[in-house]
Amino acid sequence: IQAVLASDYSFSQFKFLQRLLLVHGRWSYLRMCKFLCYFFYKNFAFTMVHFWFGFFCGFSAQVSCCFLLLRAGGGGFPSPP
Repeated sequence: IQAVLASDYSFSQFKFLQRLLLVHGRWSYLRMCKFLCYFFYKNFAFTMVHFWFGFFCGFSAQVSCCFLLLRAGGGGFPSPP
């Protein structure tokens, strides 16, 4: 009984294990798919902006914005979906 009290969830019979794995496994899979789509979109957009800026500046190694703005953008840019 101590294992049941220490666990996050428990089930009384193994017949409930199938529903747990199928339903919650699917939900977990869908959440991971949404995360990966957003992850690739964010990185693609971020990279294309830098290539676009480099193309219009003639790849002159000009800084697109100040260092502090880049550091602050690391937390602000990826947060909105």
